[in-house]
Amino acid sequence: MKTKFQTLLLIVLSVTTFKSHAAVNDIFPADFVPLSPETTVATTYLFDKTSVGPYASGRKTADWKSEAQSAVFRLAKFKELNGVVVAGSFVAGYTQQYLSGDSIPNYINRSASGVRDLRFNGTAWLVNDPSKREFLAANATWMLPSGQYNKSDVQNIGENHHQLATTIAWLKGVGQHWNLELIGELAWHSDNRSFYPGDVKQERAMTHALTTYARYDWGRDVETYVGYEWNGGGKTTQDGISQNDPAKWDRAMIGLIYPLSPTSRFNLRLSRDLNVETGFAANKELALRWLFFY
Repeated sequence: MKTKFQTLLLIVLSVTTFKSHAAVNDIFPADFVPLSPETTVATTYLFDKTSVGPYASGRKTADWKSEAQSAVFRLAKFKELNGVVVAGSFVAGYTQQYLSGDSIPNYINRSASGVRDLRFNGTAWLVNDPSKREFLAANATWMLPSGQYNKSDVQNIGENHHQLATTIAWLKGVGQHWNLELIGELAWHSDNRSFYPGDVKQERAMTHALTTYARYDWGRDVETYVGYEWNGGGKTTQDGISQNDPAKWDRAMIGLIYPLSPTSRFNLRLSRDLNVETGFAANKELALRWLFFY
């Protein structure tokens, strides 16, 4: 009975936001290529994701499906301070998601919708050499517990705790057409003191992620790319009891960057989660991004 009870708690935990918890920032290729100082960038994202699970200890424990659609907006501004290019941005969005499948307990709400947690970013480029296509950037991201959250619901849009992530990104051109990217992230998470069923204190360990991209430039700013993301850490406790739920998983990505005009870019990305240890695995995520700068 104890093992069954622990498994049930793990399932409840994993469906809270229907994803594997690790990277705070969803990195797109060329995110850390700086633009000219005084440039303002407005970016719109649309996501359509289908996930299956939940998984516990790498094994699928139920045949459920989660479907989620999100619209996200980001506004960024580039400046120059003492010869260093810097950028600040904020990100806001809205998500709706639905859960379906057999034998879903009645206490799990089948749907959730609302605003996402706000986040603020700051980036500085320590190396900025466009002639060699080499960049080294340091980034800090603060996510506020401002999204839709109900302590009586298992499935929520917001996460009800602060998150602080630090990122180092290195980009390097290779030959005439290839550009390689390596982005590492460490993130810290404050406690959620109103975790389901309302009065449970959830603590999460530090998470880490490593994202890589290889972009190929076909000319005239048309690029295709492949990417891979590794994630780990993030074990949680509930009222001091370990849940044995590391956020260990990885993701494969392919995509296209296409210029719509001299001041706008369109990005199409298709992703799939692999080797998920805990939570839900995205078997398809389609992301559309339109970037406009002025």
